[in-house]
Amino acid sequence: MSRARLRRILLGAALALVAPWAALVLLAAATPLPPALGQRRAMSTSVVLRDRDGVALRELAAADGSRARWLSIDELGERVPRAIVAAEDGRFFHHPGVDPFSLVRAAAQLVTHGRIVSGGSTLTMQLARTVAPHPRRSWIGKVREMALALRIEASLSKPRIVEEYLNRVEFAPGLRGAG
Repeated sequence: MSRARLRRILLGAALALVAPWAALVLLAAATPLPPALGQRRAMSTSVVLRDRDGVALRELAAADGSRARWLSIDELGERVPRAIVAAEDGRFFHHPGVDPFSLVRAAAQLVTHGRIVSGGSTLTMQLARTVAPHPRRSWIGKVREMALALRIEASLSKPRIVEEYLNRVEFAPGLRGAG
């Protein structure tokens, strides 16, 4: 094989690897940040009725029917954010919102097992899916989710992303947020 042919093959392979990521970055730059993420506590919360001693008597559900109370990252303490990051996205502090290693692992498992074994979504991608829902298991939806995750990461600090996640994601039926 000639050097020129080898060079063309390597260049083609490099472009095939880089082009999708470059397109994703351009899409992220064109993706607006959802207005809800620009304002803290922009979502409805449930109301807790208390007696004069502070004992909870009743909780009235938020507008979406869930129990929800906004807590700042400081109010959540140190352990809750650390536990969520460890459970959901161990490399959270080492990627820009999309983790290529997780995506490759999930794709390899899909090919090997013929079904989805584990996901490749990062904590930021899960937050993006929460603030801008899309049809599940849709390639176009997943690309939009990745673009929004990159946009969120470019706009918010990592602690703020964890705070938004812990206050917006549904942890159980009828229970939104860690509060």
